Amino acid sequence: FSAQFVIAACLIRGKFTFAELTPESLVDAQILNLAKRISYSEYIGSQFPKFLSGGVKVVTKSGTVLEHREDINRGNGSRELSNNDIVSKFMENAEMTLTKDRAESVLNLVMNIEKISGSELAEGISAQ
Repeated sequence: FSAQFVIAACLIRGKFTFAELTPESLVDAQILNLAKRISYSEYIGSQFPKFLSGGVKVVTKSGTVLEHREDINRGNGSRELSNNDIVSKFMENAEMTLTKDRAESVLNLVMNIEKISGSELAEGISAQ
């Protein structure tokens, strides 16, 4: 991964998901041009390896400085993801290759994993 690419994609698209790793995204001129203007350095306040701490500092064309820190990464410790966050992330990623109905079917299987047999799960996931 290129930190510059990830940050540029986040600034331009407002997020970084598998969609930002598609062949089209990897050659997106807007992302690549911004990535060239990004530098990084060690985050002195990092709590690594316990947390994936980090921060960003953006200097706008007008000279305004915007800064944000994350001492504890989302999904870790006190910042665990909600079930809705997990389901949304799954559906967004699954719908890149599956129809919405198929993604919902797989999600339903996984969400009911304690109520079904392993063979039912395997058959349901591998069903075309």
